[in-house]
Amino acid sequence: MSKVATGASRKGRAAARATGALFYIVLIGLILAAFSLGGGNRPNEIAGLSIMRVLSPSMKSVYPQGSIVLIKRIAAGDIEKGDDITFLTGDGKIITHRVEDIYENHLETGHRGFLTKGVNNPVADNEIVYGVNIIGRVIWHSNAVGQTVNWVNDNKTAAIIITAMIPLLIFLLIIIRKFFRPVRQTGITER
Repeated sequence: MSKVATGASRKGRAAARATGALFYIVLIGLILAAFSLGGGNRPNEIAGLSIMRVLSPSMKSVYPQGSIVLIKRIAAGDIEKGDDITFLTGDGKIITHRVEDIYENHLETGHRGFLTKGVNNPVADNEIVYGVNIIGRVIWHSNAVGQTVNWVNDNKTAAIIITAMIPLLIFLLIIIRKFFRPVRQTGITER
């Protein structure tokens, strides 16, 4: 085997490994996200980050229904007007809305109060949100990832079967590619 062919096959194997590794990292992340979107009063948190699914249309022009939002824990003192925050309501619902106004020392309690509103809602929320109820601020969102995670969450068996079949398909594509690749002639030239 020539050096050219050896180098090309090494590059091909390295690319296949890198592609496979990236695919599985993304897939494992999506599956973990799907399983972490369970119930409870507070979302699961890892390293100050939580993943939530958008369930209502109150923020649909910013975060379409079904989107995934990544929320970073934040101190009440660091929240600013215009931030999109996720919080617990008095009756235990988890909501993501935009901060419309901030009341320092609200009602002489010594705490900041936040007036929030869904951007697609006609009026602000009835409840003032206090720091103790804040889960965090939205730092990233994706509707495409959300739809994929929702599909995985709704079709766990199919997702596992597809996940198991992906390495087989990659292997078959590599074999087919090698079978149909032309053989290169190297080192011999006519004058």
